[in-house]
Amino acid sequence: MLLYIHGKSPKLKAIVDKYDDNLLDNLEVEYTESRNRETVVNRDTKKNDKTNNIQHYNVLFAIEEEYSKTQYSSQKHIISLLYSKGL
Repeated sequence: MLLYIHGKSPKLKAIVDKYDDNLLDNLEVEYTESRNRETVVNRDTKKNDKTNNIQHYNVLFAIEEEYSKTQYSSQKHIISLLYSKGL
């Protein structure tokens, strides 16, 4: 956001450039490094995630099927329908 404001405001640009000529370069480097660190952390988090999503969906569909047999059109059935087939 600071880069956007810096680019749109000639007065701010003049003030900042008076004190630091390399501000844009430093901010760009910091932003790139921060984004790269976040990408690595997210990749490691996803890699270590052992959640079995297929099993979760199988359970959701089984719940919906059970409600369709026993409590058809009830609130529980409609909610389970939204979470299973509605997705």
